[in-house]
Amino acid sequence: MLHPTIELPDGRRLSYAEYGDPNGTPLLYCHGIPGCRLEHPAEAITRQRRIRLLVPERPGYGESTAKPGLSLLGWADDAIALLDILAIPRSHLFGYSGGGPHALACLARFPQRFDKVFLSGSLAPFLPELAEALMPANRGLFELARDNPDVCKQHLAASVTRPDQLYAMLIEPLPPSDRQIVQEATTNSMYRATIARSLQQGFEGLVDDLHRITQDWGVDLAAINHPIQLWQGGQDRNAPPVMAEYLSRQLPDNQLHLYAEEGHLLHFKHWPVLLDTMFK
Repeated sequence: MLHPTIELPDGRRLSYAEYGDPNGTPLLYCHGIPGCRLEHPAEAITRQRRIRLLVPERPGYGESTAKPGLSLLGWADDAIALLDILAIPRSHLFGYSGGGPHALACLARFPQRFDKVFLSGSLAPFLPELAEALMPANRGLFELARDNPDVCKQHLAASVTRPDQLYAMLIEPLPPSDRQIVQEATTNSMYRATIARSLQQGFEGLVDDLHRITQDWGVDLAAINHPIQLWQGGQDRNAPPVMAEYLSRQLPDNQLHLYAEEGHLLHFKHWPVLLDTMFK
């Protein structure tokens, strides 16, 4: 496991981690919200499948320089800068939760750089008919981040003063299937460390992510002519199934896999199956 930091063309820092086989097949992993380079499924499985998992921290998380106002397509430029510095001409691509829109932006802007593409529990555009399916607390936070990100950051900073508070807030609404996953010792340790590191710069990364996703993505989903696998939990309360169904209708070439009894964290549980499906 490596935890390096690179300098982007505009001088900002981008921090990332590598997991698995350093000589393996590259797989760019777009983390969730909140997230950081510590977020990753079972490394032993990743290594066994000979995958080189790259987990960059988006701006404002961990040690990556914050950049309020960065667009989804701007993030795609950051991700490709990382691949260029690492001399990786092509990679597979994975997006989880709020990382899903960021992965789609990468694919839309640089289709020639990616092979297999998987999204799990991905958020969709913040359209009224989709936003209604979110939990009320989540929907309210998305709306505040959309309309006034600075006030949203102040609100969170005043109400959440310790990482364990945020951990409790994120765990409380999870369905039983997700609670079982996050209670596993290794996953629990990873999840807690991810949350703590994601707050290293306060709520910059989290709110900027929400603001990006609630704006016009600048991505024409119907123009993405690339095979995409969509994984979705039927019990997902963070990215409800209607979001995966919307993405499936918009993306020309996709397969939607619905796990009726699973929730938002299904890829942590089914990582071996996902990798076997991706690389069969």
